[in-house]
Amino acid sequence: MSLEETLTTHPEVQIEIERVVADDPEQITPYVWVHVDDFDTFEAALEDDPTVEDVTLFSETEEESLSKVSIDFVSRL
Repeated sequence: MSLEETLTTHPEVQIEIERVVADDPEQITPYVWVHVDDFDTFEAALEDDPTVEDVTLFSETEEESLSKVSIDFVSRL
């Protein structure tokens, strides 16, 4: 499952999907709002997750962040 390692490591995180873009047949790119106390630790977990190809932070406040997360969808089938 995509993001399984990240979500297992950080069960306290809340993710809201803003939109999903399928601009490549082998990759989906969700834009997500992330609600977590320690975003830096969560972002490091995303970078270590084998299903995540790239993370781009667009906006961050004290309570949430908006990121684009490129997921390798095909290898997870």
